[in-house]
Amino acid sequence: MIDYELSPLQENILLALHEHAIGKQNAVNGKDLAFMVGLNSSELRTELTAMKRKGHIIGSSKVGYWLTDEAGVKEAKSYQYNKLAGHIHTYLAMFPEETKKIHALVGAFGNKNDRVLNGQYDIDDNVVEKYEVWNEKRRIRKISRRIKK
Repeated sequence: MIDYELSPLQENILLALHEHAIGKQNAVNGKDLAFMVGLNSSELRTELTAMKRKGHIIGSSKVGYWLTDEAGVKEAKSYQYNKLAGHIHTYLAMFPEETKKIHALVGAFGNKNDRVLNGQYDIDDNVVEKYEVWNEKRRIRKISRRIKK
């Protein structure tokens, strides 16, 4: 479940972005945005990360921050997907034995596991086993449905 609810400080950040930075072409410098809302750059980045984790699509680059317009959503989605795929590829190249854990993690996100959504990403072997059992039960249900038809 995505939590769109914002703190008063995050609402001020969103308002400043809405007023000054809709679309990448209107990006506002991080120092300027931080000044607008009374934060330092580090605090601003922390708040923006929290807002992104709540589901707000906020673009960023060396130029600054912005709220994505409709065209920017597709670009943001593609960028995040490629970034994630690259990280997973590198991780599995380094630790191929962790494939089941990555599969369980992705499955837990897909199943809206609250533990994962709240940023507790540590997937232990017990979770992997539970996910494998759940996945096997799901596979058996699908086969059963096909047989009944």
